[in-house]
Amino acid sequence: MTAHGTPLDGDAERARPPRDEGPTDADGGTGRPPPRRATPADRAAVCDLLGRVFGPRDDQEALFDLWLRDTARSVFVAPDGRGGVVGAGVCASLSAEQLARYGDITPALAPWAADEICGGLQLLAVAPEARRQGVGRALGAALFRDLRARGVSALVGVSWQNGSAATSAPLFEAAGFAVLGCSSTFYAEEQARSGQVCARCAGPCSCVALLYGRKRSTGAAEAAGVGD
Repeated sequence: MTAHGTPLDGDAERARPPRDEGPTDADGGTGRPPPRRATPADRAAVCDLLGRVFGPRDDQEALFDLWLRDTARSVFVAPDGRGGVVGAGVCASLSAEQLARYGDITPALAPWAADEICGGLQLLAVAPEARRQGVGRALGAALFRDLRARGVSALVGVSWQNGSAATSAPLFEAAGFAVLGCSSTFYAEEQARSGQVCARCAGPCSCVALLYGRKRSTGAAEAAGVGD
């Protein structure tokens, strides 16, 4: 679990905010191949990456396969140019039931999301050795374009406040997202479902979850170079 993603079961998010229109160059300035859609052949590389970033979980391979089968979701990887991956991301259109799970963080979500087509940045993981090199930005651009093509008009994401200097909160805010609420039990409940242990807490997770939301608009997001 880091600022760059979430190890949850696919319905909750700790994602880095992306640029909607994508970087001006195909690789986002990383010098690596641009992000592409994941395939079953990426299973081992993606599961290894997620294990390194978030900690291992017994069902990770099955979860990856579920993501690929789910037509509401899209999975992208950032290739390292040597047959591996240095990043992975998942986004999805959110059903009313999935959106309601974020309502556990704050009841303010329901009126905010009313009459919107909602999508979520469900995972964005970048290998530690590849951070601050544009990998997350390029991956996020691919995810955001995918959500836009799905007709999503409102985005939600959760920032994991784990005490690290690498939280995604400043990035969400630079992208024009606003804090809708927070919870100190959200991750503990998610981990109880997945059986995963928080690497920071070494047990039930007490890290704070900040729920961010953004609707399609101009202004701060475009000024930051991440708008739609």
